[in-house]
Amino acid sequence: MLEGRKAALLEAVVAEHIRTAEPVGSKLLSKKYGFSVSSATVRNTLAALEQEGYLTHPHTSAGRVPTIKGYRYYVTHCIAEKPLAKKERTAIEERCIKSSENSRHRVKELAKVIADVAHEAILVGFTSDDVYYTGLSYLLAQPEFSDHDLALAMSHAFDRLDETMAEFATSVHDDFAIAIGDENPFGDDTSIVVVRYGKDGDQLFGILGPTRMDYAANIALAKYAREIMTKYSYE
Repeated sequence: MLEGRKAALLEAVVAEHIRTAEPVGSKLLSKKYGFSVSSATVRNTLAALEQEGYLTHPHTSAGRVPTIKGYRYYVTHCIAEKPLAKKERTAIEERCIKSSENSRHRVKELAKVIADVAHEAILVGFTSDDVYYTGLSYLLAQPEFSDHDLALAMSHAFDRLDETMAEFATSVHDDFAIAIGDENPFGDDTSIVVVRYGKDGDQLFGILGPTRMDYAANIALAKYAREIMTKYSYE
């Protein structure tokens, strides 16, 4: 565990980077988050976090961005689950109820709804070789994927989505999991929040985004998706 000031600064850097997709500087942290220490102390603490592997900085900027290690610490120790607002829950449920087709169609409709709310890609593994996805345009619209190589790598992952999901499924041992960066097969610059559903827990529903995704919001959405699928027996 990081000591208080380091933990607070790391949390602030991650939260700010999630919001802006930009490197985060010490001046902004001091001004916006009201740390009761000097700017020099903030800079020194950020430098220490970088030395310890939680932060890094682009060569063209003095600001810092989280590393995979930094995101893992943030997800494990900093975020608190926040339930979806009642308005969101109602809108999602009503749209899914209106889908009168078979359960497979209703899961696809749910995936589209969650993609629209999360602005991320949604992956559904009905079986290891039967995969559905939606919201890819949301994912590729994220600033990270303006990098041609990242966008190309993501396209390749989707070209072999059946194999990628089958590979990933073997690593998901619980009803709920978060895979960050090199923990998932979709690329070091992405994260996925995934739940298992179905009578035997053998189906997957995942929210895929950049490592900069809003973890708290996506955790709530993924868990609510499972709640909806359980409630209406989407098997």
